[in-house]
Amino acid sequence: MADDNVRAFPGFSVPSVEPVPEVVALLEEALEKAKSGKLQGAAVVMVERNPDAFELVYYARTARHTLASGAMALAWRFARAMSESESETEV
Repeated sequence: MADDNVRAFPGFSVPSVEPVPEVVALLEEALEKAKSGKLQGAAVVMVERNPDAFELVYYARTARHTLASGAMALAWRFARAMSESESETEV
């Protein structure tokens, strides 16, 4: 089946084999901060093309509470954004 024949449900996207420019830019920015010594910890959720597959990684030798607080704040922001996008698609 050709990719141009595949349609996504509202609020979802069709997985692609192409790199996602926004993901590449986000990771390159984080890598630059890490190389400069600015980052002291990181938490990453990596979502693969298969939407059911993800990997969680983190590292924080110091400032674990700060990393945990940031992860919780990110989860809240993400949940709020999902809720807002779902309410936009409801009829």
